[in-house]
Amino acid sequence: MQLCPICAIEARATTALSAAHIRTRLVEEFSAAVPAALPLGDYQLRQCDTCELVFADPMRAGSGEFYRWVTSFPAYHAEARWEWGVLRRILIARKHARVLELGCGEGKFLAAIADLKHVDAQGIDLNEESVARARAKGLKATRATIEEFSSAGERFDVISMSHVLEHVEDPLAVVKRCKALLNAGGEIIFSVPYSPTSREYRRLDIMNLPPHHLTRWNIVALRRLASVAGLSFSYEMRRAKPVVKRALRHTVESVGGPGRTNALRSAATALTHPKQFLDALRLYRSRECVDGRRAADEILVRLSL
Repeated sequence: MQLCPICAIEARATTALSAAHIRTRLVEEFSAAVPAALPLGDYQLRQCDTCELVFADPMRAGSGEFYRWVTSFPAYHAEARWEWGVLRRILIARKHARVLELGCGEGKFLAAIADLKHVDAQGIDLNEESVARARAKGLKATRATIEEFSSAGERFDVISMSHVLEHVEDPLAVVKRCKALLNAGGEIIFSVPYSPTSREYRRLDIMNLPPHHLTRWNIVALRRLASVAGLSFSYEMRRAKPVVKRALRHTVESVGGPGRTNALRSAATALTHPKQFLDALRLYRSRECVDGRRAADEILVRLSL
């Protein structure tokens, strides 16, 4: 049995995910056949009663072949992220900052802060092609794991991860390795999806499940992660989308399936399917509140020495 990756205790089983089910859902997600040779395995979701983290059993990340396939779709790549603006603001407030980004990809965030003259930033990533593209832009990037990079003896003021921690097999170990690389007064700043995300009231999102995401984070689990790692905890969360807007989209997807929508189509669907709309409205009104505010779909966490 897979123990909780934060608390190292047994956790209860919740949802079974067969390889066949995962394959079917990936076909639906990308509207493309999954290569027959792509290795997919069976998983079980478990939830820790102590920290409330939901995690995969086994904690086995997608293979290189899996990630090459999912990242081949243009829709997979974010052109910009909300948390990049927050992190930029944090860096501007520092007089000087040495920054390391884990999972830098082709360097979109590094490029977004390249104009900050007091910031010395570099990134690491596992994908050699992405690292090459980052370097071609004049950015400092290295193909390396955090374990390999730790031996270089460098220290940083800020270590950032944008939607990385949910992919790794041992998130606590990654945070502890990052902690060891911090200068005095340094911090680890990372973003993760806040689960369940708003699109998961209809059903669980295959992109927020293994082998893509191995952990599903909430405020209790994140606070526990900070505590076990011996770091102080704070966070920022963007404002959640309006409840009515979420309920309208939910209704459209429930009636007609996922796809593009607009205000006219949403309103017409709600009028012709009032029960589905009212049910969706009740669902979204019941969404978890974090410190008095309804949870958004992602959270930015600051873990400080």
